[in-house]
Amino acid sequence: MQIVQTEFFKNNYDKTIQEGELAIRLSDSSGYLKQYKFISSYLGSSYLEIDDSIRAKKIFNNSIEYALKRNDTAWRLAAEIDLANYHALKSDTTSQRKAIKLYEDILPIAEILNTKNKLLVLNSNIAEMYLKLNEPDNAEKFIIESAKYFNEETFIGFKGSYSLNKGNYEFQKGNNEESIKNLNESIRIFSNLNHLDGKIQSYKTLVKIYAKQGKYKAAFKNQQILDDLEKEKFEVDKIEAVQTVSTRFKVVEMQKKIEEANLLTEIKEKQAKQETTFFWIKIASGILLIFSTILFFSYLNRKKLVVSLRAKNKQYLEEKERSEELMKAKSILYSNITHELRTPMYGIIGISNMLSENKLFKSEREHLKSLKFSADYLLSLVNNILHFNKLESDEPDDIKISNFDIRNLVYNTVESSKFLSEDHPNKYIVTIDHSIPNIISGDEMKISQILINLLGNASKFTNDGVIEINLEEIASTKNNIEIAFTIKDTGIGIDEKTLKTIYNKYAQTGTGQNFMGTGLGLPIVKKLIEQQGGQLALNSELRKGTIVTFSLNYGIAETKVLDEISPEGIKTILSELNILIVDDNKINQLITRKFVERHGAKGNTVGSGQEAIELAKNNKYDVILMDINMPEMNGFEATEIIRSFDNEIPIIALTAVDKEKVVGAHSFNLMNGIIIKPYSNEQFLNTLLANITISRAS
Repeated sequence: MQIVQTEFFKNNYDKTIQEGELAIRLSDSSGYLKQYKFISSYLGSSYLEIDDSIRAKKIFNNSIEYALKRNDTAWRLAAEIDLANYHALKSDTTSQRKAIKLYEDILPIAEILNTKNKLLVLNSNIAEMYLKLNEPDNAEKFIIESAKYFNEETFIGFKGSYSLNKGNYEFQKGNNEESIKNLNESIRIFSNLNHLDGKIQSYKTLVKIYAKQGKYKAAFKNQQILDDLEKEKFEVDKIEAVQTVSTRFKVVEMQKKIEEANLLTEIKEKQAKQETTFFWIKIASGILLIFSTILFFSYLNRKKLVVSLRAKNKQYLEEKERSEELMKAKSILYSNITHELRTPMYGIIGISNMLSENKLFKSEREHLKSLKFSADYLLSLVNNILHFNKLESDEPDDIKISNFDIRNLVYNTVESSKFLSEDHPNKYIVTIDHSIPNIISGDEMKISQILINLLGNASKFTNDGVIEINLEEIASTKNNIEIAFTIKDTGIGIDEKTLKTIYNKYAQTGTGQNFMGTGLGLPIVKKLIEQQGGQLALNSELRKGTIVTFSLNYGIAETKVLDEISPEGIKTILSELNILIVDDNKINQLITRKFVERHGAKGNTVGSGQEAIELAKNNKYDVILMDINMPEMNGFEATEIIRSFDNEIPIIALTAVDKEKVVGAHSFNLMNGIIIKPYSNEQFLNTLLANITISRAS
């Protein structure tokens, strides 16, 4: 047993398996199962290290059976922890929940035996599993329990895992400062231990926290550290992958040798028993020759297989690189397309807003409102393309919190959906609980996209029918409310076969011109809901209709800058401002200038970064609204030059470029904020007023 343990801790997994298999056979044949108790853990873990999970699971299950037969509680505890660890290493939710159940089932055994190290590990592992499933409330008591078993002799790595669990828990509960404190402690411990995985997990959460807080400089700095750590881990993983392949090959060869040795032993036993009979000796020799020949050809075939595998691996890596280049090119193309589409959409939405507020067009207000809704719907399709690109490339899509009127959003979405079935109009019934406040806090864009897609589908597939939209309060606290959304229609419904593939990208529920679409709606809706911690449920019956339900948590809105100032107050504040608008698109210049002038400010427009620099040098401005994508000199370059002679003036990015790409740019730290086109009036004024307030306070 000592040899097996020594070779395992030297990472010599092939020798561990060789010695372990031999020891298990000897202990099994002699009936001396005490050795099996200690060897099985090292042997099963060695098989896991070389990715042979089938043999590992078999060994752990056998070990549990032997422990139960011998009524050995300590043995059973160790074996069941090994089996739970096997499931915990898998990435799917089913395996992770199975691991949690196994850990929780054996906790009472560990408490009876009062094995403090195992109690510490079990509680820590259960907490980690619940946090991976985004269930901090379930993880809380196990984090507290794990801390009870710390003492002066506790391995420092366990304390690092505790700090990491505590940091992830506080982050998921929204306690960002407490989370940062614990994550920094885990980074300190794991750095001393040179534990790459621990440092990577800690920095991943830190980046999310700083990005969520709007501390983009800190987020960018920590992201750079994270990138370096992941590059280092990639190199380590490459070496370990080669070692794993080598070890697996050695294990296969070793098993062949064991088979050959067993065969030779069998032949020798026959020779000893039948020494007087030459005939049997010849038979034994013939058998030996045949098997030796088979083994020889097996060796040659294996050698050819290894050469073939190396060639295929090389081909795979080359194809993988080409695929990554194509994905990168596609991502750039999608980003450029969405930017080019958002720019004219900004013009359509902006002009329709101006006309609808103009008293001369009061009689056309309904038509203008319909135009804006249609533009918003087209914008949602553009956003769908962008979100699809993010789903394909696994780009992060942060939750953007803002205050919005949920009732207005629902009614406006319903109005825009009516235009999809004008030839066969549907009846829309909207029911919203009185207990749901008008103004809530959450990601307005995401819920808008969700409802536009779901109501759009209901409208397209229902003719002369009824579509019901119901919002119901499930639970609420002082600061939060959980809302259940239900969209029910009496449309054509979906058959059982189609339901199985309904969330596949490009999948469509119908054929022909009446049901044209991108097929991206439901996959994106599902992803958006899951990103916000919800689950989408869809029930449908052919020719009877469809019911879609989901629930999301929202904050009860806090007062924002715009809420604190009356419309007259806003106009008074802005009337003192001289704003420089930098945009290479003439329509965008007009819309932005008209908007700020309507609220009392003075707006000057220029079409290039160079012109903006000259005016900023020679004139006094209170704010600069800077476009990003401009010919000759982009917004970042112009900002860098302006900052060389003026560090005080607020510069706000006003762009149709995706927010993550702007915030991720190095020069964004020279700017004071960002407004994405098309924007809501409230968003524009809040950003403007917040930066004016900050500028004047400083």
